[in-house]
Amino acid sequence: MSTVLESLPHGPKAILNLHGIIPPVITPLTRDETVDHTALIAHLHYLIEAEVSGVFMLGTAGEQAALTDSERERVVRITVEELRQTTTSTKIPILVGVMDAGTKRTIQNAQAAVSLGADAVVATLPYYYPTEKISSVVDHFAAIAEALECPVILYNIPQFTKSEIPIQAVVELSQIPNIVAIKDSQEDWGRIQDLLFEERPDFDIIVGSEVLIGAALLLGATGGVLGIANIMPHLCLDLYRAATDGDIAKTFSLQKKMTDARRMYDAGYWLTCQKAGVSLLGFGELQTTAPIPNLSDQALDQIRQSLQRHGLL
Repeated sequence: MSTVLESLPHGPKAILNLHGIIPPVITPLTRDETVDHTALIAHLHYLIEAEVSGVFMLGTAGEQAALTDSERERVVRITVEELRQTTTSTKIPILVGVMDAGTKRTIQNAQAAVSLGADAVVATLPYYYPTEKISSVVDHFAAIAEALECPVILYNIPQFTKSEIPIQAVVELSQIPNIVAIKDSQEDWGRIQDLLFEERPDFDIIVGSEVLIGAALLLGATGGVLGIANIMPHLCLDLYRAATDGDIAKTFSLQKKMTDARRMYDAGYWLTCQKAGVSLLGFGELQTTAPIPNLSDQALDQIRQSLQRHGLL
């Protein structure tokens, strides 16, 4: 066991309700890559009115890694101020991504997010230098947990970080009281099963893949953090409810619709396609951080047709 892990307290888990659908909210931007305040608030209300279970700000879809520090701060500040004003009777958790290239920088990001009102932070492995030893993986997340009092969510997305969080490391880290869940976006069905087979009732497994979510929920996953929920929150919520009710036939039907909806990403780079869908719904311009590529008119029309096919336009 890691020396850092051994030094941490072990006790009752921090409480954070992660059941349901939590969109990884896109960050609407203006042409100069500053946050579009009006569009962000409107989009947040669209999601809240659909009755999502929480919001994940500054994730991969939220372009956390490419935004300036000042714009990251604006995203969190706007979200906290708006949701605390409008959802006081049914407070939903605000999760904030704090990813960075090293442990200390990640901790700084996390402390800044918490100071602005984040309910929990979401952290990946460092995304520049590879993290190859299990002990290094455990030490990274244990240090983050030790520096904070709020809940911490592990985020496995090796397609961006170069390294995955090994199952063994997840099991060790799940013993830390304020490490409460993992969001897994690897799209590896065998891995999702292995996580679920660990059967830790006080540690949540959240799926980040639209193509695996239905089956994962039927096997006991807590919920989904799905990019398509930015555009189609009702479809995602219907799928969640069908699966948690054990309705296999309905889950199959809704999973089929979701997999079809996800094909809009074939029109171009997935994030630009996702932001195009949000923009077509009326929430801001189609603007990403440079150098993420834009879409052709033909690609944009392909996404428009997808939204029309699903009854959104």
